Amino acid sequence: MILFFTIIITPFCFFLGLLVLGGIYQNRKIKLIPSKISQFRKFYVLIPAHNEQDVIATTIKSIQNSDYPKDHFNIYVVADNCTDTTAIVAESFGARTFTRCDPNLKGKGYALEYGFSKLKEMGAVTPDDIYLVIDADSQIEQNVLSLINLAAEGEDNFFQIYDTVANVDDHWRTKLMNYAFSLFNGVWQLGSAGLGIGAHLRGNGMAFRASALELTPWKASSLAEDLEFSWHIRSLGHTVRFLPKALVSAVMPTSSKTSSSQRLRWENGRKALRKQFTPKMTNFKCPPFKKLLFLLDLWMPALSTVGVYSLLIFVANIYLCLIFEPRNFDLKASFSLILSLLNVMSLCAYLVSPFFLMKLPKRYVLTLFMAPYYALWRMGIVLQKAPKLWVRTPREKK
Repeated sequence: MILFFTIIITPFCFFLGLLVLGGIYQNRKIKLIPSKISQFRKFYVLIPAHNEQDVIATTIKSIQNSDYPKDHFNIYVVADNCTDTTAIVAESFGARTFTRCDPNLKGKGYALEYGFSKLKEMGAVTPDDIYLVIDADSQIEQNVLSLINLAAEGEDNFFQIYDTVANVDDHWRTKLMNYAFSLFNGVWQLGSAGLGIGAHLRGNGMAFRASALELTPWKASSLAEDLEFSWHIRSLGHTVRFLPKALVSAVMPTSSKTSSSQRLRWENGRKALRKQFTPKMTNFKCPPFKKLLFLLDLWMPALSTVGVYSLLIFVANIYLCLIFEPRNFDLKASFSLILSLLNVMSLCAYLVSPFFLMKLPKRYVLTLFMAPYYALWRMGIVLQKAPKLWVRTPREKK
């Protein structure tokens, strides 16, 4: 019986190990800075915003401080079903606004679809221009537009920059969230690129060449609209290029209640995508091994779940093989023990990988002592009732 459970968890643990190897390979291969660029492409920075009057100014100013030519980027805010002064504040700080009012269709996905359609109606967008999406509570590094422009010198059409945490030192929860982001938004993305399956769009900091969005229009409105569109373009044979040196940071909640609301929406959004895209996987035009990687990516449980089960199975193997029934330590038992050990080793390699792949400061090692509590909290979220509609994460007052 223990061998059965060991085999069940093995593919997911090995996938994590493959991500680390893929990340190492990708890190060695990244050459983002060519000798020269052919042009400064025009950027259309789109900020979907719902009642963000308190934070939108900081976001706009961070974009305006870019080291990119000022006449080659414009900032547009989609004031989506707002009941506050988001549009007024945005315009006062130099952004252009699109006001959308549709109480029946709420969510970031609908706001983006509206924003893209309004930009297209303007008639000024050319095929090689770039759309960049930034969340309303975020800040970008000065070199983000320049790095995306450099990456666009190649043939890639879809890009995702490195999404991190802005308020790292506010709370132990945000410190642990920053570590989690370095895994999910860093190592996972880097490793996926190295394995040849491409990165995921993460919503905040995703960019598209205008010609690509013309051929593959934005149609994603689920609880996880960014991942939904990622899997859609994957099904069409496209890949997303990850840009680890281009950073955007977002403000993360510190309270348990607010964090739970956000994580519940993310987790249940991923569950819905499994039902939507698993049947379509047979139509993906790629080799069988790549399809296997796609399936493992799509069906990967929460890291806390994989970690807890892997450790419990490893301990159970040690107990059964070496303590409870040492005389029955046969080939089958030894295989189960070795396999569970390899699972734990793959898991550990993934957990420490941000420190050497994403250059995460070593001081975050101490934060990991809160990981068991965080894991139990995450597992509890899975048991909660899934939201049916998009709900904005409440902004916390300083």
